[in-house]
Amino acid sequence: MNMSNQELSDTLDDVINNTKIFDIHTHLFPSAFKSHSLSGFVNLLNYHYLIAELLTNANISAKKFYSLDDVNKAKLIWEELFQNRTPISEACKGVLTVLQKLDINYNNKLLKN
Repeated sequence: MNMSNQELSDTLDDVINNTKIFDIHTHLFPSAFKSHSLSGFVNLLNYHYLIAELLTNANISAKKFYSLDDVNKAKLIWEELFQNRTPISEACKGVLTVLQKLDINYNNKLLKN
């Protein structure tokens, strides 16, 4: 089947504009969803965008990172992305916004042992 550029464009427009998309972001589920809902600072720091940012910017392998428990993953993310660098990504700014809204002073070296 050969299509002209216009036919292909029209077909793609039709498919794109008429395909129903359902996007589930599990981190946005309310607490009533039990195991699909996460809360707390450790889970906030273990957000997948922050993990990707850490693995892109810090000298740690994915294998080493994923061998850590959740608390140590969060500690590493906090140290690398918030203490060792200026937190400028949208994901980092989101964490700082949550802390600010909860009136938590994040300049006091959170997660320090």
